[in-house]
This record gives sequence, structure tokens and C-alpha cells, in this order.
Amino acid sequence: MSVDEGNSPPQLAQNLTSQAAEGAEQAKQSLLEQGREQLDDRTTTAGEQLSGFADVGRKVASSLREEGKEPHAKAADTVAEKVEQVGSYLKDADSDKMLHDLEDFGRRQPAALWAGGVVVGLLAARFLKASSAKRSLGSTPSDGFRSWSEQAPDTGLEGMADEVDASARAGYPPSVGETTLPRDRVRG
Repeated sequence: MSVDEGNSPPQLAQNLTSQAAEGAEQAKQSLLEQGREQLDDRTTTAGEQLSGFADVGRKVASSLREEGKEPHAKAADTVAEKVEQVGSYLKDADSDKMLHDLEDFGRRQPAALWAGGVVVGLLAARFLKASSAKRSLGSTPSDGFRSWSEQAPDTGLEGMADEVDASARAGYPPSVGETTLPRDRVRG
């Protein structure tokens, strides 16, 4: 009785490895496509919101003109125009175009891109620090944040001695995961 060459263990392992690699590549492509779609949706939404802000800026400029404050109205118009440009860029550009534009900007202005990365990193760190503090400390609407000492029960060292296993007090070695205090071993 001979073993079929197509079903030999090395061949089977190679087939499983190639199938796993194909599956991983498909999952990667699927995640990338989902990320692109979400980025496109969110940038389109942000662009629409910025266009709304630009309209508000134009209304402010108009009311400033009516009050006779032409220099302030020109400044408001300029800001509204720039906000409108950014909004329409975000609405019209897809993720690939934005990545290409960011790469081009990085080649032209590496220091500015580096500085922007530092600012984004600092903002992300601050956000993560704030959100982790909320999770670890907890908050209630009435009293805000409570300190760790206010949340932790105060058992003191006396409470630790009460938690020692009775078998350790009798002189037996502790089980895996149990702890004994040095004074308990002396008592025997």
C-alpha cells in the first residue's frame, strides 16, 4: 500500500500554508477596502459640515458690512472662502487622492509634516490619557471623578492576614496561586 504523493504530509502542510496565506491576504484587502470606505464617508461628512461653517462665515461678513466694519468683513470672507475650499476638497477627494496629496506635501515640506505628526501624536496621547483616567477612576454625574483612594476599600494589613489560607496556618505548603505571609510560616 503506497501513500499518494498529492496527500503526503509535506504537501498537505504546504497546501494549508498557501490557503492560510490567501485567506490572510483576502482579509487584509477586505479591511483596507472597509477603511477606505469609512474614510471617504467621514471626509465627505466633514466637508459638508465645513461648507455649512463657510456659509455662517459669509453671513457674519455680511452683517459686519452692514455695521460698517469692512476690514473685519473682508477677514471673515477670506476665512469663509478658505473653509469652503477645504470643505469641497474633503467632499470631492477620495482616500487615495488624499494620501497622494499628503505624500506630496511631505516631500515639499518635511518639517511641517513632522511638526504636524508631533501635534497629532500629542493630541492622541492626551485623548488616550483622559479616556483611560475615566475608565480607571470612574465617574458619576453627581460627584465627578473620585480618587483611587476613595474607590478602594480600606482593608489594611490586618485584612490581608485574615485572607491567608487555613492550610498555610497549619504548616502545610501553599497551593499554586496562594500566598502566605512570612509570620504565618513561623507560627506553624
